[in-house]
Amino acid sequence: MSEPGSDVDRVRRLIEEHAIHTVECMFADTWGIPRGKRIPVRHFLDTGGFAMANVAYTWDRHCFIFPTDFVNDSHGYPDMHAVADLSTFDIAPWREGTAYCICDTLDIETHEPVELCGRAILGRAVERIREHGYEPVVATEVEFHLCTEDWQPFYTGVHCYSIAKGAEVMGAGEATEAMGKAFT
Repeated sequence: MSEPGSDVDRVRRLIEEHAIHTVECMFADTWGIPRGKRIPVRHFLDTGGFAMANVAYTWDRHCFIFPTDFVNDSHGYPDMHAVADLSTFDIAPWREGTAYCICDTLDIETHEPVELCGRAILGRAVERIREHGYEPVVATEVEFHLCTEDWQPFYTGVHCYSIAKGAEVMGAGEATEAMGKAFT
């Protein structure tokens, strides 16, 4: 982990070098969908974070709220505090003059990580693994879709993990040969 001052210096340098005017501060909800706010760069380093309703951890991907013990009509829908992890600050390739940063979410009263925050859950899991003398190692699973030259999907419908559909698209012989090569 880097020193806090070095992250601030690196962020300031990137802001100046890339003429950043907006920072997209985000966290992943329980569906993995980025949620957050866009902060003008002139306020980004001075805010110390921002408030957001913690209901973001209990709604579905269409923002329909499912009452839980965490939030409901009886307990209300309190705010949480989203705090930027400056080590994740980077230039956003999707919008000129914009950077992004991943946030940790904290209980607004206790300042402890929100129990449903994915980053906090992962952090606790890593701590437990290390307590047993192991070092966690992870890998990325790349997902993609095959399309024709005019961007139409090779096949429609849901065919999760379908060997048969892949063989149909490639031709059974080509698929078998390709799989054979992959496992040798």
